[in-house]
Amino acid sequence: MEYKNLAEVNGTHLNVYTEGKGDITIVFMSGNGVTLPVLEYKPIYRRMSDRYRIAVIEKAGYGFSGSKTTERTVENLVAEDREALAKAGIEPPYVLAAHSYSGFEAVYWANTYPDEVKAVLSMDMGVPQTAIA
Repeated sequence: MEYKNLAEVNGTHLNVYTEGKGDITIVFMSGNGVTLPVLEYKPIYRRMSDRYRIAVIEKAGYGFSGSKTTERTVENLVAEDREALAKAGIEPPYVLAAHSYSGFEAVYWANTYPDEVKAVLSMDMGVPQTAIA
């Protein structure tokens, strides 16, 4: 099994791991501080990959991905994820499985590109209302 599948995005390389098959692609989006998302989420996606196609994107600076080259804004993170998936040949629609901070990205993605997002699965994800104190 090859965990390292790099796609060039914004002058760096993002790791996009895939496994499984099916008409629905579940995209695992990690929260900040998850150092190796491909392995950290393995106990979850392994139970799903017999029915769904799984994609795990490792953000720049994490896992097998290269260093970041852009500011870490929600807009930039979503743009990088979309480009990495496209370069890996993984077409929408997606089910976004968002963990922690990536919940903000999933909400933005679903609202900005609704034709690309079939659903959002929450894995203890942050939502905009939680950021207001």
